[in-house]
Amino acid sequence: MYNDEVHLRQATCAGAAGAAAAVCMGTGAASVSCPATGAACALVPPAAAACGTAAATAIAVCSVASGGSSARGRVHGNSADSMMGTEVYYLINRLTGAIDKIGITSYSERRYSQAYFDAQNVDYYPQAHHEWRTMAIIDEQIRLFNYYVEYGQLPRLNKTFR
Repeated sequence: MYNDEVHLRQATCAGAAGAAAAVCMGTGAASVSCPATGAACALVPPAAAACGTAAATAIAVCSVASGGSSARGRVHGNSADSMMGTEVYYLINRLTGAIDKIGITSYSERRYSQAYFDAQNVDYYPQAHHEWRTMAIIDEQIRLFNYYVEYGQLPRLNKTFR
């Protein structure tokens, strides 16, 4: 990788982080006690939700910026640098209708077997198609963050944020 490319990638990440910091200034979530249960509840004002979305986007941009192509110019299909079309999908629970997974794939017809769908009791529903994997990663992270803000946890089959 050439020095100019390294500097460009660092500047891209720094810019995304700076933009997220600017959106996040002065926001925060308060914790209060829920009257009915006594459990702690998070109050997330709209500004804090926007902050989280900005942070998730910055994480995705920095993830992409820190990656790189191989010396031969080949890019793996799972790399954020891949120009292969990528789909954002949900796995929806057949019984409850809940989102059990938010994910991305470039190979939707081969991503899961019917046996997996049956074992997890889910169905596959495409949500969006992006021409470039980076955009799908950002879309996925925003959807995961919004789910986390609304439900306080990731969907059942998601292990972590990317």
